[in-house]
Amino acid sequence: MTGSEYRIVFQIEQRHPGEYDFTEVGFGSSTTWDSIEDALHDVDAIVQNQLWESPPDHPEDFERSTS
Repeated sequence: MTGSEYRIVFQIEQRHPGEYDFTEVGFGSSTTWDSIEDALHDVDAIVQNQLWESPPDHPEDFERSTS
């Protein structure tokens, strides 16, 4: 092995006003990169383009909005 490799795994949760708990609405991970910065850039692109995975039981009222 020539050097360390990095991958970032993330989870997206949503909480509606007045609710106590968050509900998972998305998850994903970067691909493998030689630097943390490159892995972060990959995750940024995934989130910006709303390309994450959704759990089978994700809330029906969830809207993929970054605003």
